[in-house]
Amino acid sequence: GAALDTTLPSGISHLRAPAVRGLFQRHVTGDDAILRLAQLRFAEYGMAAELYADIPQQLERELQFLPQHPALPVVHLDRNVNLLREDGQSLVGAFVRQFSGRLLGLVIHDRSEMAAQIQEVVSAMKKVTGEHPGSPVVFLEYAAGMAPERFVELAQRLAGIDNAGVCIDIGH
Repeated sequence: GAALDTTLPSGISHLRAPAVRGLFQRHVTGDDAILRLAQLRFAEYGMAAELYADIPQQLERELQFLPQHPALPVVHLDRNVNLLREDGQSLVGAFVRQFSGRLLGLVIHDRSEMAAQIQEVVSAMKKVTGEHPGSPVVFLEYAAGMAPERFVELAQRLAGIDNAGVCIDIGH
């Protein structure tokens, strides 16, 4: 049989075997009790976390409820974060800097206009990804319905950037 290649791309050597992740999310503003219960259940089942956050301060608050786990959390940023705009790049960069060593990755969503601006997307990813070990991987998620060929082309162009990657959410 064929051997499975488990070599990790350069720049993401801090990744480990895939972890089973659960959505760790506050559903009622101000209700910490549900997060304490989620903390207990995640610890009982040994589950890694996936979270959503709009701003670094929100994530900082949510992370205090996560139980210890060998797999660092993955965080989805707001769908309105636009990597092609300066404010979007600044926000992603702020998350990368503040949570270096504490997150496996940050997920941002693609946008339909990215198909015609692949070089701009590559430049933006170079700008926002961390330059040292422990920086979270910035994943661009296939979500906007870009032609698959263009997304693959974009993924190939991002392959040479440390701490940059792509992902596909198969749960939709």
